[in-house]
Amino acid sequence: MTKNLTLLAQLSNTFNQHPELVATEALGHILAGSEPAREALRAFLQAYMLDIGKIATVETEKIGDELERPDLACSDQAGNERLLIEAKFWAGLTGNQPVTYLRRLRDTRASALLVVAPFLRFEELWPELKRRVSETDDIEWTDGGEDGEVRWASTGKHRLLMLASWRHVLDRLATRASAAGEMQSTNDIQQLKGLADLQDSEAFLPLRAEQLGPEFPRLHGHLLRLFYDATDRIVETGLAVTRDMKKVRFDSGRIQYMELGGFNSWFGTDYDYWFNYRQTPLWFGFQQGAWSEHEETILSKIASLRLREPPKFIEAKRVIPITLLTGVEYNAVLDDVVSQLKEIAELLQSPQ
Repeated sequence: MTKNLTLLAQLSNTFNQHPELVATEALGHILAGSEPAREALRAFLQAYMLDIGKIATVETEKIGDELERPDLACSDQAGNERLLIEAKFWAGLTGNQPVTYLRRLRDTRASALLVVAPFLRFEELWPELKRRVSETDDIEWTDGGEDGEVRWASTGKHRLLMLASWRHVLDRLATRASAAGEMQSTNDIQQLKGLADLQDSEAFLPLRAEQLGPEFPRLHGHLLRLFYDATDRIVETGLAVTRDMKKVRFDSGRIQYMELGGFNSWFGTDYDYWFNYRQTPLWFGFQQGAWSEHEETILSKIASLRLREPPKFIEAKRVIPITLLTGVEYNAVLDDVVSQLKEIAELLQSPQ
């Protein structure tokens, strides 16, 4: 259900690499090789009244005394660990997180544990981090605050626990690297951002109780009814012909093959297109044979749809979104869907 993947995201998907491991290595590579990126990280912490000094070294998965293994350990010029980073997408917290990591950071100097995670996960992740710290006897939790896609709390005199989104952190790194003219680092950051975006788009989000009520199955049933009724109505007008053409059910929807306006096409539900391109579950598209043979003719006939704002034609997929009216009764929605199909048929039948 994704499009326009960066190379890093595509390779992670293709070779089934654990995304957190790929992200950790990528972030470590970026920080180790780019002083502007390290300075951006330092400046990010300074915005919350914490100056950890110049970051001199960055190590991945450096094992500690209790065999804890944070994703990244950042040390100052004297070799003191000042910042630990845990790269999270949707994996759960381990037994060491965050308490053992915080104990590893000495509270005699400015230091921080930074958890980088999707913003969509904050609602369940931040309370869990607080609960684990609050249950200890040797670490105090003092609420800090919220700032957009950042959360923070004091866990000692000089030590912070922070939660920040991938987007927030990577945008800061990219801005500083780009300003310094480091195009390779900037490109690397964009690659990692692509992987983070992929994880945001494809992850299984924690379920909410209200999502499990009857609303979704009712909606699904109404959409199928709309699909069947609209198909019958457009055939009744004589603008579409189905003859012995099949209805096809597949993972992301259900379609009816038809001939509309003289061209072999299809109409139906497609949740992939709904997810990636436009806020509607109903779509109209052209069959491969018709498109291959008549591409220039079709594009010319539907030129008015392509010029709308936003365009009512997705060029990359040769599909047309069928939008749905909201806040009105079913018959009004059905009439409007049929009207959109009629408009397409009339354009396809019009002389060039």
